[in-house]
Amino acid sequence: MTPSDPTTRALAYWLFTRAVKTVGWCGRKAWEHREEISQATRVAAKVGVAAGRVAAKGARVVYEHREQIAQATGGALRGGATAARHCAAPFSARKQIDAEYQAVRQQVNAYKRLTDRRYEAIATGRAKRETLLDALLVGGQTLAAYGQGVAVSPAVRRAYEMAYPGLAKVHGFADQAHRLDADQLTGFASGVKGKLFELKLVQQLNDGHLPDGYRAFLAESATQPGWDIGFHGPDAKVVEVLQAKATDSVNYVREALVRYPNIDVITTKEVGAQLAMQGLSEHVIGSDISDAALEHVVHSAIEAQTIHMHYMPSLLVLGLIAYMSFKGRGSLAEQGRVFGERATKNYVAYLVGGGAAVLTQTWWMAIPAGVGTRVLMGSGARMAKHLQALRELREANDRVLQRMQGAWAMG
Repeated sequence: MTPSDPTTRALAYWLFTRAVKTVGWCGRKAWEHREEISQATRVAAKVGVAAGRVAAKGARVVYEHREQIAQATGGALRGGATAARHCAAPFSARKQIDAEYQAVRQQVNAYKRLTDRRYEAIATGRAKRETLLDALLVGGQTLAAYGQGVAVSPAVRRAYEMAYPGLAKVHGFADQAHRLDADQLTGFASGVKGKLFELKLVQQLNDGHLPDGYRAFLAESATQPGWDIGFHGPDAKVVEVLQAKATDSVNYVREALVRYPNIDVITTKEVGAQLAMQGLSEHVIGSDISDAALEHVVHSAIEAQTIHMHYMPSLLVLGLIAYMSFKGRGSLAEQGRVFGERATKNYVAYLVGGGAAVLTQTWWMAIPAGVGTRVLMGSGARMAKHLQALRELREANDRVLQRMQGAWAMG
């Protein structure tokens, strides 16, 4: 079409008038609500000033406590490094522990009973309590992040059940979406989209768009050959049938007309507009339902069933860990180290749980994977402390033996 074409001029005039009306409406509404807009502006200015004061006060507090913050930060970093060593301990410390046992057993046998009691004290107590509590926190965090499925809209669910009645009896929409690969999902989404288009058409037609006594209905079978939508007359007899094609392809509609030349086609807004502009709208009815809108609805429903990785940890969980870490005894540096260690372990466990859920596309897998990882790291912490105690005991025994050997040599 050229700029001088009557259709183009009419379309341009219509767009211009709509733009003028829209601008006028916006200006009128702004004038009518000028007082509310002015009041909102004043409130926003007051909020901005208050926020600036709060920020300045916060900056002063941070500056005044900079040394304490530096100590806590340094402790947190050391705690993170300690957590990394504890993560590796379950896989590397066993042989070292065995070697240290052999060294200790070759020293003074009189220390054996005292050593066993010390090991028992190391393996229990606060470390176990912290591991149990943190495991509960990880479980709750992963459940909150991955345990809330997105419900499928009734329209999409009904379209799926009508398009795939056999599958729908065995698998729900979400289960079926998880079972298919990318290529299969394309055909699956197309089938659901086509049936959703038919459902919307029947609803619109029966909602005051047909003469009195006439009703539109869907074909009983999803694979009904030839037509998809029929019309009952006042005598309950079928008076007309149509093909419904939810597509953005003009060729697809043409092929349908060639296959069934005696059955008119009702199609999407995009294809109807294209055929009308080409002068090929005979036997084709363009609806006001957009193919792009149907695609968005169906693909959004499918995408919502996919489990995605959540990398942001829960601020509530971090707050609880910080509260329990900094309310304990010891210096700020030690409290920061405890916080860094526990926060790092919980975050690693949370990531492992999320990875298990994403890989399996099963939300509940996040809970045993995350909790199991946190328990494993707790075991690694006890093993690392066990190893450190053994080394300290061996070194102390070495010093005692050296003194005894020196005394024997002098004697």
